[in-house]
Amino acid sequence: MQSMGYTPRVNFDGFSNVHQGADGKYWSYTQVFRNGAIETVKVRVVSDLQPGQLYVPTLDFGRWIFGRLSDYLSALQRLDVPPPIILMITLQGVRGARLGVASDSFDDPLKIDRDVLELPECVIEQYGADVDYQRASRPAFDALWNTGGFARSNHFDATGKWTPPRS
Repeated sequence: MQSMGYTPRVNFDGFSNVHQGADGKYWSYTQVFRNGAIETVKVRVVSDLQPGQLYVPTLDFGRWIFGRLSDYLSALQRLDVPPPIILMITLQGVRGARLGVASDSFDDPLKIDRDVLELPECVIEQYGADVDYQRASRPAFDALWNTGGFARSNHFDATGKWTPPRS
């Protein structure tokens, strides 16, 4: 996520692509392991829109995931990695943050009560279209929204397709 084309290189584990900023800090990386596993990391998922108030921007979060997921799955398919594929999403450093969501309620979303959120594993049974991957990923997004006190993610329609609001 956000590390396309910056510093691609072969390494001991397989192949990596790292996005390092001009300040020397690492912003993201993608590692493709020899066994076909892919690990991708994005730094600074939590934002501070207002001083002292941290948010997980749910719309951007979905865009980050779905903006790359089909690329990763296409790469695995080209590498002949057989499904099922397990998608695991973890957020770190989120204790005290709230979900950045549009809500009809006057109440703010609940603060996240733990530092690490290991969202439920999602199984992608076969290669397919973006909407298939969105449906398979929905349980993780619903669990994320549960942390804010919501029954489910508001960014999916009744069929499981990711349908974020226009911003």
